[in-house]
Parts: sequence; C-alpha cells; structure tokens
Amino acid sequence: MTLKSDPLFHVGDLVLGIYDFVDYLYYGAYHSKEPTLPPEHVGVVIVVSAEQHYFDGWIYTVLCVDGTRRFFLGDELQKL
Repeated sequence: MTLKSDPLFHVGDLVLGIYDFVDYLYYGAYHSKEPTLPPEHVGVVIVVSAEQHYFDGWIYTVLCVDGTRRFFLGDELQKL
C-alpha cells in the first residue's frame, strides 16, 4: 500500500499518545462532577503501518513504558 504522505513518526521515536475519544462514550462521564482527562501513554514507536481501507492513513504501534503495545493514529501522537 502506498499513501500520498510520508509518516509523521518513525521507528524509534519517543512519543506521547492520547486516544481521541469522545467523553460521552465513557461511564465516568455520566457519574463524575468534573471532566475526566484522557490517559496519556508514553512510549517508543516500534511499527509504522499504512492502512488505506479503514483509516486511510498511518497506524503507529507504540511500546509504552508500562510494557503494553498500543495502536495510535498520527493525530493522536506527539513527539517528545
């Protein structure tokens, strides 16, 4: 697969990932007096994949400092 743009992040980049969720999808949004901040995940990009069918962009696999592999889109990541 080829995309029109180059990936924003590369293997080995240290990144901060925050999922782009909508508050009303969470149970805590209905039972909390204050808005809940989304969790932040710090890690290293280990795989960069092109995905055209569902997302039409780059998918980044990040190995987070807690040992979990998480998947992010480019707009959910920030380089540290």
